[in-house]
Amino acid sequence: QYSGNLVRDDAVAFLRNASRYPTTPFFLYVAFQEAHSPYQVDPKYRQLYPELDDQPQAQNLAGMVTHTDEMVGDIYDSLTETTWLNNTILVFSADNGGPGGQDGRSPRPSRFDPSHIERNGPFRGQKHEIYEGGVRVAGFVHSHLLQRKVIGSTNYAIMHVTDWLPTLVTASGVASL
Repeated sequence: QYSGNLVRDDAVAFLRNASRYPTTPFFLYVAFQEAHSPYQVDPKYRQLYPELDDQPQAQNLAGMVTHTDEMVGDIYDSLTETTWLNNTILVFSADNGGPGGQDGRSPRPSRFDPSHIERNGPFRGQKHEIYEGGVRVAGFVHSHLLQRKVIGSTNYAIMHVTDWLPTLVTASGVASL
């Protein structure tokens, strides 16, 4: 059993239980660790990437990302089934850049296997470093509560994880911290 399955199952169970209290607000934080070493994945996900047969670590990582995508989809489906989706702000974010060093631009050699696919390009740096390759990550916000003018837009502003609390508190309508 993979830890992500346990996390997903608990999140889905929480949402189903919370649906019994439709006027009670809640905060649900779900953290998956699938895209971290050791790179292990159920063979059914690895087999989705036969073009990576000669790169087993990359094949496992690709399968792990697919598995994470599927689990996020399961939670999204649960939000839909329980009718929470219409009153939810869904935030998805990575925690840091991936292991790097393969690009030859990192200031020190990678501690990670150089056969991995490059994940931080075109940025210099890697996980555990303050260069963009270590701290710049993808993320998105999805909600039916968003103003139409921001739906589908892209924001390139600098943001830190500590910015989420005041942002979500304001969006939820709470008067102040």
